[in-house]
Amino acid sequence: MKKALSVITAAAIILTVVFFAVKQHYTPRDPVSLSENGIGSETDPVYITAHRGGNTEAPENSLPSFRSAAKKNFYAAECDIIRTADGRWVITHDDKISKHFFGTGRISKKTFDEVRSLKYSFDTAFWMYGDEKIPSLDEYLDVFKDSATRPEIEIKSSGSEGLEDVVKAIEERGLTEKAIVISFHYDSLVKIHELNENIELWYLLQAISEEEVAKAKAIGCSAISANYRNTEVKDVALVLDSGLNIVIWTVDRPETVKKFYDMDVRYFVSNRLGK
Repeated sequence: MKKALSVITAAAIILTVVFFAVKQHYTPRDPVSLSENGIGSETDPVYITAHRGGNTEAPENSLPSFRSAAKKNFYAAECDIIRTADGRWVITHDDKISKHFFGTGRISKKTFDEVRSLKYSFDTAFWMYGDEKIPSLDEYLDVFKDSATRPEIEIKSSGSEGLEDVVKAIEERGLTEKAIVISFHYDSLVKIHELNENIELWYLLQAISEEEVAKAKAIGCSAISANYRNTEVKDVALVLDSGLNIVIWTVDRPETVKKFYDMDVRYFVSNRLGK
């Protein structure tokens, strides 16, 4: 009996430790201010995109995270879109369900109704959002209709299937001049431009080259959005000299922002940083 009680006590202690460790790791927190670190000013602003929404306060790519980003007046709030088996666009970074939700399988193999039954797992304050459903593209866009924050939509898949619905959703809400569409997939950006040339496009790159900059200009992209780990002074100069803007992702340390700020970069994507 004593041995059984000892096992139960030990298990309870372990579970308690695990619970508090998980809770501490996923506890909401305020973004780190760049202005308080001497970066940017009213006359020389820095523009921050909230990566997957305000994910320091709520699960990434959730409606609460996007509302948080809008409330804090981020320049933009980035999301990722994946298409369900029955042709509906939903907001999540990974096709693999277990990455962000309790469940198995793939988003793209489930119907919209099946996807809407998923619950967020192991993300910021996930225990507070048990009733939240994975957002549709329409719900995401609705957050920004009356906000200064811009919706920034990353198309995760290549090709053109279903992109008419993306453009239609943007147009129906009067967000054509406000929305930004981004992708690593050049063919997807080409299709968006064909459907509506007034929607702003950013071409996502792991590494910058003259060829890729030329491709971006050919379809009217306004910016190259590049991985900070692979971007050097010469790359920044190449983009800016071409007449395009450059956006650096995903930067979570003020000192890294300062490094690029000194290269004349003013647009950044971050999980942790704010104005």
